[in-house]
Amino acid sequence: MATFYQRPPPKVPPQKLVERWEQGATDPASLTFDERQHLLNQHPYGRCDDFCKAQTGLTIEELVQKAARTDDLSSLKRISLDVIRWPINIQDTYTAMKEAVMTDDEKKAQANADRSYDRRMDLDRVARDRISVHDLNNIKISNKVPWVTCVCNQIQQHWGFVCIRTSFHDESAWHRFQHQFEEAIDLGLTFVRNPKDKFWTPDSLKQRWKIQWVEDPVNENAALEDICGYFRILRDEGKIEPGLGQDTFLYIDSAAIQSSLDHCPLPERGYVLAADASHDATKLPTYLHGFKGSVRAALTGAFTTFYARLIPRGSPKDNPAAEHNLRQSWEVIYKRAKFDGSQNAYPPVSIMNRAWYDPIYDSIIQNE
Repeated sequence: MATFYQRPPPKVPPQKLVERWEQGATDPASLTFDERQHLLNQHPYGRCDDFCKAQTGLTIEELVQKAARTDDLSSLKRISLDVIRWPINIQDTYTAMKEAVMTDDEKKAQANADRSYDRRMDLDRVARDRISVHDLNNIKISNKVPWVTCVCNQIQQHWGFVCIRTSFHDESAWHRFQHQFEEAIDLGLTFVRNPKDKFWTPDSLKQRWKIQWVEDPVNENAALEDICGYFRILRDEGKIEPGLGQDTFLYIDSAAIQSSLDHCPLPERGYVLAADASHDATKLPTYLHGFKGSVRAALTGAFTTFYARLIPRGSPKDNPAAEHNLRQSWEVIYKRAKFDGSQNAYPPVSIMNRAWYDPIYDSIIQNE
């Protein structure tokens, strides 16, 4: 007979601790400093204060004072599920105790933190309606790659790509594309997480990403080899802003601009073209899977899944068929992009973009 999973019972506090809470609720002055910090989840206080400074740049007291003045906060409130599942009388005792021991500023700070948290959750719910399930799942898979830590640890202020314009016939459409792309970047980054740090939020990525737009008419309708050569000159002359990609860049042609017009609003997605900066015509015979030096990257995926999973040229793990710990070579990314039947854009549906790969899927790749 099948046995069904049963949720374990909550860890109910010992009776002596509950009695101490009752005493603290009626006579908060009787609590020692350590007891008070235990109740407020700030014990040991010194280590908690150091952690707070490392995460926010503020001491606990400074953070409380800031939160008491505004609900414009980026940190999220976290609630113990055990508290919610305690018997109602213990919940009431715990709540009464916290009300008694918290200062007025701490109560204001908690209320503002609650409002900030609720507002963030509302924004996340709205964002989920604007991104496809497959894009969202691809981002979740990419969260397993330690790319967030690398970006957060880089000394340069910004991270991102150079983006070269190659179509100049419609200014209105170009500006619409830029707006759509920037909106899609922010949307995708909303769902990035750092599995190594449960307190991390994507705000740090959102505040630092950058596109260095290059609008030089010399690139109008240029061949890919010429665009790659142009980018390499920019790089060699030190004209690429610090922190932006040195071995990969983006470029926009008329079809990419049109894709953003045809697939708006989100979650329908246009694309941008991502190019291997080392590409030239002599390398074509060495490529696999029909790769020709560039790949279409979905607007919602360029700064998330594509950025996270690409193995750049020159990496010790780079080879034409490489996949290492969810990271993929240019050729593999191009191959996976061809699973997207509508636009041949990367990433494809998430089930086709996991770490494993079965050659049986080769038969359903759509050739351009």
